Amino acid sequence: MVPAKDLDKDIAELTKKGFSIDSTFTYKDPLGGQKGTGPEQTSVVWTTSGMALDQVISALKEITPTLPYS
Repeated sequence: MVPAKDLDKDIAELTKKGFSIDSTFTYKDPLGGQKGTGPEQTSVVWTTSGMALDQVISALKEITPTLPYS
């Protein structure tokens, strides 16, 4: 889940690290959004192909600090 306003940036970061985006779903945040995140959130379903689990975990560890909910 990422703020909808940051979706393009977050997808670019995921694809740069070797992830493919399977689907996204944007919805109104039922809690009204945290400060600076906006009123909509997007669930991102990603997939990988040809990456070992340790590579996936390593890539996610690099991306996680850039996300607002980490």
